[in-house]
Amino acid sequence: MIGPCYLHGALIPKFRDHLMEFAYYRVIRHGLSNLNVGPKTLTLEEAETTVNDFTNWRFPIVCFAGSKSSIPFFNYHIALGFGENEREVTISELLVREPVHENTVKGILLAYYTLVNDKTGIEKMRVPFVLPGLKEEGLKIKIDLPKM
Repeated sequence: MIGPCYLHGALIPKFRDHLMEFAYYRVIRHGLSNLNVGPKTLTLEEAETTVNDFTNWRFPIVCFAGSKSSIPFFNYHIALGFGENEREVTISELLVREPVHENTVKGILLAYYTLVNDKTGIEKMRVPFVLPGLKEEGLKIKIDLPKM
């Protein structure tokens, strides 16, 4: 059964080995997004650094497929830390496989539904994406207010 797990203990070496076997897109790295990055199978040093980066954040969530699966980890993994306070989290790391945009959304939703709830007390999740065209055009929002 596929489900979210926190990356710790015996999962750490399995996840590191997985990153050296399968190519992932590093969509968010150290809190900076890049949707145009290419896929990469990590070297041992890169995999250890990535796992270390994940485990240093407060919420290192990996999508685990279970011990009976031939591929133990699924298509998206995300790490988050607290934002301005403990009611807000910010995405710091996001690794996805093909299809990139679909798995990016799924990874973000996985974190949102896992963390933003009454049990955790987290109310908001920040996603560090720069919208395409924002630099050149600026942000233009038109709001049609209802007529009274």
